[in-house]
Amino acid sequence: MVIIIPIVVKFVGAKKKPVVTRISTTTTTTTVSTAMTSITGNVKNSMWKQDGVTVAGGNGPGDRTDQLNSPLGFTIDDNLTLYIVEETNKRVIKWKFNATNGEVIVGGIFPNEKLMRLAHPIDVVIDENDLIVCDFGNSLLIRLSYVNFDYELGFLLDCPCFSLAIDLHGTIFIVDVVGNAIKQWKKGEFQARIIAGGNDRGNGLNQLNEPQYLGVDRDSSLYISDTFNNRIMKWIPDEKEGVIVAGEGAENNLTDLAYPAGLILDDFDNIYVIDSGYVRVTRFALKSREKTVIVGGSRAGNASYQLHDPQKILFDRYGNLYVADSFNHRIQKFYLNN
Repeated sequence: MVIIIPIVVKFVGAKKKPVVTRISTTTTTTTVSTAMTSITGNVKNSMWKQDGVTVAGGNGPGDRTDQLNSPLGFTIDDNLTLYIVEETNKRVIKWKFNATNGEVIVGGIFPNEKLMRLAHPIDVVIDENDLIVCDFGNSLLIRLSYVNFDYELGFLLDCPCFSLAIDLHGTIFIVDVVGNAIKQWKKGEFQARIIAGGNDRGNGLNQLNEPQYLGVDRDSSLYISDTFNNRIMKWIPDEKEGVIVAGEGAENNLTDLAYPAGLILDDFDNIYVIDSGYVRVTRFALKSREKTVIVGGSRAGNASYQLHDPQKILFDRYGNLYVADSFNHRIQKFYLNN
């Protein structure tokens, strides 16, 4: 299913200047590093077990701490702790490895005085020891810093956002789905600048059509899920046009995509993408326009081998694959085959 973009309602009194709020929690100390965006040390044609394991949620939609409600974005740290964004529950929930419950660290439908109210949080990435949250409804990037057992919250940037990516240098890349553009923000800058698209909606090589997710390689080239053009675009830094690297084939053949969503790269620059129209994760090998089905694809469902409206995907440090299985209200983990 394709995401319906909510109406943006600006938060009354939303700050543009950095404002810090202390959020007390009972969280124990943890080391957070940049989330894994590639498979390290694995063979080029890795495959995964076809039956996934639910590692967060899976108890029906709801706002209890053992439930998720249509999770979209998430990230994972070196301790295999998940940080999950739920637009419906308007919160970010922290879910430790092997836990049966999560802990709300910001937001919620009825947040108390210690938790900021979020409008439509969509995505989150890790930046060293901080979490960067995209709140689509407030057009804000929010920084959550873990200091002395508390989360310190600050407004980072006033910018329309749908999803995020971060490179090895800490540069943040922002998908502006409304503006059909990708923006870049570096620490110390006052605003994000357009680096891809932004030339109205369209299917030209300098255009995007409601892009939703992106990945970034070691050279800071972008790989963009150009969702309503049913293609993946590679955009080299400082170029005015992108290159089609996947999609745009005839329907249901070896090369097409149907509403691509979450996207990630491995160390060999293979592209892994949610092929949401076919309810599966597919891989496009480097310089190949033909795809391989990795998991899913047997129609939408809630069995361990099925997905329903999958969104974002990530790898952990061991090369296991995680999927935000949105309409099943869970995060699924698919173990790498040895």
